Amino acid sequence: MKFYRYFYRLLYPALFVGLSACVNLQKVNDFAVSAGKGAGTYKTLPLSFSSICQDNCKEQDIKAGNLNSSKCDCSAERQADSVDDVFSKTIAGYLSGLDQLSADKTTDYQFDPLDTQLSGLNVPSETAGACAKLTGILTKAVTDGYRRNKLKAYICEADPPLQILLKYLRSNVSISLAIKLTASKSKLEGDYVDLLRNSKENDYQRRQIIQEFYSKTAAIESQLTQLKAFGALLQTVAAGHRQLADNLDKFRTADLKSQLSGYARLIGDIRTQIEILRK
Repeated sequence: MKFYRYFYRLLYPALFVGLSACVNLQKVNDFAVSAGKGAGTYKTLPLSFSSICQDNCKEQDIKAGNLNSSKCDCSAERQADSVDDVFSKTIAGYLSGLDQLSADKTTDYQFDPLDTQLSGLNVPSETAGACAKLTGILTKAVTDGYRRNKLKAYICEADPPLQILLKYLRSNVSISLAIKLTASKSKLEGDYVDLLRNSKENDYQRRQIIQEFYSKTAAIESQLTQLKAFGALLQTVAAGHRQLADNLDKFRTADLKSQLSGYARLIGDIRTQIEILRK
């Protein structure tokens, strides 16, 4: 009996540590899943650089009373969209890899490297290098058969390039794209003011013009809110991953588990906000 009591005293701590590690890995997995879905929200954004460019060209034609007469060169905008698309897919690919690795499923995971698609595009060297490095980390994790015991190394190595890509994409979407959309809104307001000032329509028709104006500006305000929310979502992903990378030696602490759960919930809340605005 003494032997069994001694055996159980040795066994229980080992079981506790094993179960605790599983619980913490589940929190990492929950964060990775939520963050991956959040990054995937990029595909649902209501507009792009090229769509704003094309809409502005159409407005010029309408104002001039012409049909397809304007020379609409949106090549620079299409290139900006292509870069954002590659970066968003690389970020989502890494987070999906973190999901698979924390669930010990990397042997079934397939990833198509995307950094080669940046060739020929105007991309800052720092962000292009970060994209290549993050892709390389993920490819190595898959091909080398990483398991959960390599999770810390994976997260720590990936955090610097991930932060660069998240910052770039956040700036491009929630700031640069929002500025272009705000400029389009200001131009639209000016056009409607001129339209009403020069209009000889009756009161009912003028009312229709005003209602149309409010409808269009409300749609733009919704789009701007979605862009801002997406920026906040990426910032939350960045903060959550940085917290994880900075506390790799504290996987078993209650504080880290609580913080990861908080980040995952916040990302989910922002995704819900964006989905509501899309309707």
